[in-house]
Amino acid sequence: MITFESLESIVLEITSKCQASCPMCARNLFGGITNPNLIEDGWSLDDYKNIINYEVLNQIKEIIFCGNFGDCVINSNFLEMCRYTAVTNPNIKVQIHTNGSMRTKEWWKELAQALPKNHVVKFALDGLEDTHSLYRIGTNYHKILENAKSFIENKGTAEWAMIRFDHNAHQVEEARELSKKLGFTSFSLKDSNRFTNGKQKVVDKNNNLLYHLYPYKKTKVNGIDSSSVDYFLQNLNNIKIDCVAQKLKQIYIDTHGDLYPCCFTAGIPYHYMQSDDLLYEGLKRAKKEHKKIIKKFGGKDKINTKKYTVKEILSNKDWVDAWANSWNRDELIVCSKICGKLPKKIFFSPKEQHVNDDS
Repeated sequence: MITFESLESIVLEITSKCQASCPMCARNLFGGITNPNLIEDGWSLDDYKNIINYEVLNQIKEIIFCGNFGDCVINSNFLEMCRYTAVTNPNIKVQIHTNGSMRTKEWWKELAQALPKNHVVKFALDGLEDTHSLYRIGTNYHKILENAKSFIENKGTAEWAMIRFDHNAHQVEEARELSKKLGFTSFSLKDSNRFTNGKQKVVDKNNNLLYHLYPYKKTKVNGIDSSSVDYFLQNLNNIKIDCVAQKLKQIYIDTHGDLYPCCFTAGIPYHYMQSDDLLYEGLKRAKKEHKKIIKKFGGKDKINTKKYTVKEILSNKDWVDAWANSWNRDELIVCSKICGKLPKKIFFSPKEQHVNDDS
C-alpha cells in the first residue's frame, strides 16, 4: 500500500458541480437527466489549505485536478488554490482537466499567471464547431477556443484533448492542425470504452431520445456487451488485481474530502444505474463491498481529510490493511473490473483509453 512517505501524486475533486451534460458522465443519465445519487459539494480555500497543507505539498510531485462529477474551474476558489500551490512548492507539477467553457478571458489570463511553471491544462475539445457539442452538451466550442487562446497567450501550457467518436473521426487531422496553429503544446486522442452494445443514447430532460452516439468504426478499444460481462463474471475468481494507483503512488480525494486509493473506488456510493443496464448487478455488488470495506476501518469519518490529515489517514493500519487485504483476496469487483488482469486480457482500463493517433 501507499504510505505518506512514498506518496507522489494526488488527484483532487474540489467540486462536484459542472455546467456540461456529457452523456457518458456519471453526473447524469444519458445527458439530460441528473444522477439522483449526486450530492453536490465543493472545497473552500481554507479546506484546500488545511488538506493540501505545507507538509503534503512538499511530499508530493504532482496534483491533478480531475473529478468523477465536477469541473474544477467552476470552484470560485480555484485561482487562489493554484496561487497557494505555486508559492508553497514552485517545483510541483499541476495538471488540470476541464471542458474550458466557463469563466472570462481575463480569468484564464490570471490562471496562466497563477500556476507553477510545470503545468498543463487539458481542454476537452471533441471535434470542431459542428461536432464538439454532440458529446460535450452544454459547452460552447467558440468560448473554449477563446479561453484557451487567452491562457496560451499568457504563457499557459495547454493540451487539446479529443475523444474520437464515429461522428468526429474525420476531423482528427484538422483538429490537430488547428491545435498547432493556436499554440497548444500537445494533442491527445482517445477512444471511449464506455459504450454499451455499441452505442450510447442521448436524451433530453424529459427522457425523450434525441440521438445516438457511436464509437469510431476502426477502434481497438472494447466497449461493454453481454458477452464481455459474462466472460468477466465467469473468470472473476482468476483475476489478479494490478493496482494502477499503487504504481503511480497516487491517491484520490473527493469533493466531500474523503480519501480513497482512486476515483473508481471513490465514486461507487454515488453512481446510479437503471435495472436494465448491463452493469446494474455489478454496481449493486460494488456498493455492498464498498460499505463493507468502509466499516473495516471504522466508518467514513476515518477517511475524511477535513477531520484527519492525509498523513494520519495513510498511516492508519486499518485503512491500509482493509484495501490491501481486499486486493489480495480479489474481494472488490470494481478493482477487478478496472485493474483486473487475466492472461492476454485486460477488461477495462482506467478512464477512456489512449490510442495511436495516426488515424
